[in-house]
This record gives sequence, structure tokens and C-alpha cells, in this order.
Amino acid sequence: ASKQTSTRSNHEGQFRDLADLHAKVVEESAALTNKLGEAEKQLIDLEEENKDMRLKFQEAGDADQQTQEETEKMKAQLITTQESLQASADSLDAATNEIQDLRTAV
Repeated sequence: ASKQTSTRSNHEGQFRDLADLHAKVVEESAALTNKLGEAEKQLIDLEEENKDMRLKFQEAGDADQQTQEETEKMKAQLITTQESLQASADSLDAATNEIQDLRTAV
């Protein structure tokens, strides 16, 4: 009877230990599930941030492309203006020479 009581007491102790261990596992599992949820939320936030940054880089790239195109147009206009000024200067030189020739002839 003493041995049976001892065995029963031993089993009850083991059962309590297992129950405590199970409770700890459930508690840790809940904590890990919460951490996983937080990590997933952070990942979603980072993905959104990444998407926003890509969009900003794309917009900056588009703006840079537009600036380069405008710069090329301005360069072309400048070259046209320089050519026009050179033509005007040449005409002015020719007119000055004609005036000189007329003065010399008179």
C-alpha cells in the first residue's frame, strides 16, 4: 500500500510538472505568435516604405530626364541664337565695308 501511494504521489507530481510545462509552452507560444504578428506588421510597413522610396526615385529620375531634355532644347536655342548673331555681325561687317567703299569712292 505504501509503494502504491508512493507511485501514485510520484505520478501526480509528474502530472503537475507536465501541466506546468504545458502552461509555459502555451504562454511562450502566445508570446511568439504576438512577436510574429508584430514582425509581419513591420514587414508590411517596410514594404510600403520601399514602394514609396521607389516611387520617389522614379519621380526624381523622370524630373532629371525632363531637365536634361530642357537643357538640350536650351542648348539648341543658344546655338541658333549664336548663329543668328554671327549672321547679323557678318551683315553688319559687309554693310560697314560698303559704306567705307562708298566713302572712298566719293
